[in-house]
Amino acid sequence: GLAELGLFGLAVPEDFGGLNLDYTLYSRVFQEISSSDGAVATTLGAHQSIGYRALLNEGTEKQKQEWLPKLASGEIIAAFCLTEPGSGSDAYSIKTKAVKNEDGTFTINGQKLWITNGGKAGFYTVFCKTDHEVNGKKQEKISCFIVEKEREGVSFGAKEDKMGIRASETRAVYFDKVVVPEENIIGELGRGFKIAMNVLNSGRLSLGSGCVGGMKNILKMASNHAYNRKQFNKRITEFGLVQDKLASMAAHCYAAESVVYMTTGSMVKGMHDYQLESAICKVFCSEALWKVVDQGLQIAAGCGYMKEYPYERLMRDARINLIFEGTNEILRAFIALAGIRGPSENLAKLGKIADVSKFLQDPVKSLGVLTDFGTDRISKLLGGTNLTKAHPRLSDFANYFSDMLSEFALQVDRTLIKYKKSIIDFELPQGRLANMAIELYLYIGFGQEFFLMKNLNSFLKIHLTFLVFCFLTSSQAFGEKKKLISKGFFSLGNLSLYPRKVQIDTNGTTEDFNFNPYLSFGLEYPWKKSWSFYPEAGLAFTGNGRHNAISRYGLFLLGDIGYKWKDFTFQTGLGLYWTLIDGDGGTESLNNGNSTTNFYIPEFTSISSNFNLNLGFSYPIGQLFSLKALSLKIDSSVYNITNSLKRAISYRIGLQYFFKQKLLDSYFNKD
Repeated sequence: GLAELGLFGLAVPEDFGGLNLDYTLYSRVFQEISSSDGAVATTLGAHQSIGYRALLNEGTEKQKQEWLPKLASGEIIAAFCLTEPGSGSDAYSIKTKAVKNEDGTFTINGQKLWITNGGKAGFYTVFCKTDHEVNGKKQEKISCFIVEKEREGVSFGAKEDKMGIRASETRAVYFDKVVVPEENIIGELGRGFKIAMNVLNSGRLSLGSGCVGGMKNILKMASNHAYNRKQFNKRITEFGLVQDKLASMAAHCYAAESVVYMTTGSMVKGMHDYQLESAICKVFCSEALWKVVDQGLQIAAGCGYMKEYPYERLMRDARINLIFEGTNEILRAFIALAGIRGPSENLAKLGKIADVSKFLQDPVKSLGVLTDFGTDRISKLLGGTNLTKAHPRLSDFANYFSDMLSEFALQVDRTLIKYKKSIIDFELPQGRLANMAIELYLYIGFGQEFFLMKNLNSFLKIHLTFLVFCFLTSSQAFGEKKKLISKGFFSLGNLSLYPRKVQIDTNGTTEDFNFNPYLSFGLEYPWKKSWSFYPEAGLAFTGNGRHNAISRYGLFLLGDIGYKWKDFTFQTGLGLYWTLIDGDGGTESLNNGNSTTNFYIPEFTSISSNFNLNLGFSYPIGQLFSLKALSLKIDSSVYNITNSLKRAISYRIGLQYFFKQKLLDSYFNKD
């Protein structure tokens, strides 16, 4: 099962039985798991993204040796216990209390609500209030404890009947005079709030990558449904509004994936403070997933509304992402005010100040701290407010971003000047500032590869990758492969070589007219109404003709534009011909009309190439065949063309066999 695959210990060091994946690989695995089932991803995420993450981050060596091997193997499941009936987004207001006993142990009383893996877990990371003496006064702070399931006083409620992710277990967990030893404390006493926030920061990233996996799954389902669904004798992918939805789904998926892995990449490179970045990823990715699910269900229409199909389950599963691990509303406030609401122990620039409203009594000082959120964070990521490493071709893009960043900083200043200390109570401007920050971060995510380019080669490689992405997206999402390639054909016939003068020896030249069978393959690309483009490639064998000592072989590439009028298709374009002339050696006779001259042809090999102007038409014979005739080719390399027009003209006549659409679909339109 999942445990045998190592999926319960993705980030656990190998010494403790885990896979020791970095943030990027960890997120990639969660993306794939979430694309299959959101409930399974939730169970695994609650176990390791948050369940034992505090132990991994802050635990002692002894604690890790005791617990991590069991947790990594799946022998024991973990649960994260923070939320309470009266404490959701306001995590600092929890009521669960741990009182220190005379023997050094702690007695925990309280309850936790909506705990994923609540009944299955054997390892609970529990956050409680503890008493501390500060300047002679008693003060409560949050501390983090390990609580084992078998301890007396631990119980849990019935499994919650949830709207979505129903295969995951969610219960209330109760602690009634539960005694735990001092060695079960994770980190330092009184630092539990920061520990919890750091755990949630990393958990939000795996949630974001899980949303990416969900979006890719829904996009694939919706694309396949739209391609196979026909109405009014057309695939519904041919309707503009369906195309618009599929394009929007692909764009949201691309944007979400960009910001998640830009963030994890920075973390792998050494970025330790990523609370704002992870919050942005969680907000954007969860909302993008919700939009993608909604659009996917709309494309599925009636099928999407029925329980027989997976769309309605995916919609129910997706809804929780906007709520857990911090609601998107509180995270927007967190982004706008750097996570400050009430006490904020995890902002270095605010030091030990617990009441932000008091701090904001000095609006000038406030500008210094909160404006840094808008400029310094992004400046540090880019190395300055100006994008100095952008490729010259992207200078307009870089300048536009720099202007937006400067404008954002100005709006932060104006907002704080207007609201002063009361800014903390006005969520609408907070939301606007957060949305601006999210847009800026997304902008970086889109252009991250471009910002680092130093030469044209890299620029072209990235552009090629982007073009391939756009083609695949349009092909899969829009179902346009039928329109891009409507027909394919083989053509078999005769290609006469134009009279060509060949230098034989000092006595003169000879001309050659041959029977030249050819075989070619081509495609039809519809362009506009009645217009199409026909690329074609073929081989021709010229044989010996009347000169037994000379053989010719031809390769040609054609590019014609065709106009369909009634049943006729008129074509014109350019052709590139290569001719291999092989002289085998021997004596030939040349009749010039008045006399016959015998001459010797030496062994030789000559390769010539020339451009031709193609003119011709084709006419259908039945549904699968077409007669292509009178294809005139004026050779640009023929000598003395003014002597006789026919000396410079050749013909091509052939029979074309068109593939059935089903055969094309099997190759060009396969998954």
